[in-house]
Amino acid sequence: MVAWVAGASVGFAAGFIKIVIPFVFVVSGVGFAGASAFALGPSVFRFMETEDGQTAAAFLAVFAALQLLGCLLAYLVRRPMSIFSSLVSVFPMVSLFNKSGGLAGGFFVACVFVSVVLVALQQLPVEGVGGAIEESSFAHGPIGWVDRFVAAIEIADD
Repeated sequence: MVAWVAGASVGFAAGFIKIVIPFVFVVSGVGFAGASAFALGPSVFRFMETEDGQTAAAFLAVFAALQLLGCLLAYLVRRPMSIFSSLVSVFPMVSLFNKSGGLAGGFFVACVFVSVVLVALQQLPVEGVGGAIEESSFAHGPIGWVDRFVAAIEIADD
């Protein structure tokens, strides 16, 4: 809940113009990491015992790498985005759409990060983590759509 409120608040404060690059990298990161996890998992993460663990590790590594790339790109173009955001704020209606889009984008980015963390927690070899997530309607809900993109990372049935 805290992550969703924080994401929405940061998105509203920044506006959609400034949050569009992280938004694109989060959306593409889930898809690309999910598609490449099958190929990279068994070949790169051989030290992990199970194939699901290897796939999850590959998913998390690719997702993290894409997020770092997105942060770097957002840092490099922060000045032009700030200037453009300042120009947009002159028009009240466009500024409202920018702030509303930023709120929705920030909330969505936070949902994706919460989902990825919950999916990662399921793969930990700690007794009962998967079962606790399965029993919790709060934790089980957000990871449903991410689970569709990453077929190998299944919701644990303990």
